Amino acid sequence: MLTLQDESGRLGHGEASPLPGYSIETLEQCETALNQTVTSSLSLSDSPAEALATLSELPELQGLPSAQCCLEMAYLDLFSQRPEAAQLGADSTLWGPLLSPPASVPIAVAALLENASVEACLSSAERALATGVTTFKLKLGTDLELELAQLGALRAAFGSRVKIRVDANQSFTSPLAQTFAVLEPFGLEFIEEPSFVSLLAESLLDAATEGGVRIPIALDESLRTLDESNVGIWLKNAWIQVLVLKPMSLGLWRCIRWAQLAEACGAKCVVSHLFSGPIATAWEQRLARSLGSRDLAQGLHYAPQPSRS
Repeated sequence: MLTLQDESGRLGHGEASPLPGYSIETLEQCETALNQTVTSSLSLSDSPAEALATLSELPELQGLPSAQCCLEMAYLDLFSQRPEAAQLGADSTLWGPLLSPPASVPIAVAALLENASVEACLSSAERALATGVTTFKLKLGTDLELELAQLGALRAAFGSRVKIRVDANQSFTSPLAQTFAVLEPFGLEFIEEPSFVSLLAESLLDAATEGGVRIPIALDESLRTLDESNVGIWLKNAWIQVLVLKPMSLGLWRCIRWAQLAEACGAKCVVSHLFSGPIATAWEQRLARSLGSRDLAQGLHYAPQPSRS
């Protein structure tokens, strides 16, 4: 956790929560970088956008998005306490939910289902549905035969009452048209990260000549390395329809930049998490209200869901 103090004595808090096995940085690296960054005073613009842009370019934080996100949270926490923040929030659909979040406004969320067996999958879906969750997410890429059985069981049990999205974690290695043909009957909301970027790019070009992408595609971890120009082309051509924004994986400012690009191209955004602590969780909720598309459930369901290894 990081605490910043301004000249008026106000305190702003941030949190770095890299996820082992997923994040590109460690907690120790974040701590070292943040200590180097805040040993002296920071001079920042009165504009939060300009200040976040400056923080995103700090050399000590390059390649450490969790540390960058931590510092950005602490800065925005401080800024939100300044008198001018209220007016800025009132005038902006972006800054309003970030600086002056509405109290207890519910956000629709998607539940990650258990995938050890068909029975476990259905049981976790029933538990989620009992709490009001009507969007389910299923991980793919380990045992496609079992995963297809789970998708079939979900549709048979719940029909059109629920939405189903899947995440392949870049596991598909065959041409996507073949895999999508198998998945198409299940009426998926979208598929996250179907393959590595190189194969995905080839498949998108093929789809463009064959009538378009058959199942909406979302990018998640690819956003860590892709540049805006390439993604912009895919979004404008509707080859990619959804961006999944994880603040701890990208940083707050990069999440905002990706969301602005998506909006300009008519695409949608989902805000998700890396099982963060309470400070980051609160900011993820704020980002979801500010950047998340209203017709998509956000990836902020925090109940732990075990899955097969």
